[in-house]
Amino acid sequence: HQVVEQVRAETQAVYLQKIYPLLNDSEKDWVRRGRNAVNKSPRRLSLQTYQTASGFETLLGYLYICEPDRLEFLLSQLK
Repeated sequence: HQVVEQVRAETQAVYLQKIYPLLNDSEKDWVRRGRNAVNKSPRRLSLQTYQTASGFETLLGYLYICEPDRLEFLLSQLK
């Protein structure tokens, strides 16, 4: 149950809101790209929440591949 709570779209959207002020322009652009890639949401979620969560996931993927140290820093800010 703890893992499911962490990966829910609602939780991911909250996480993005927490770290958004710390992001640089390039990272914000990746969030925007991920957010704009989604046009439909599951029935139980609002489109905005789902888009925000998709932006967060896109950012994590980009940082995991290109800047793992930055990813570690941003995730440490969520604790």
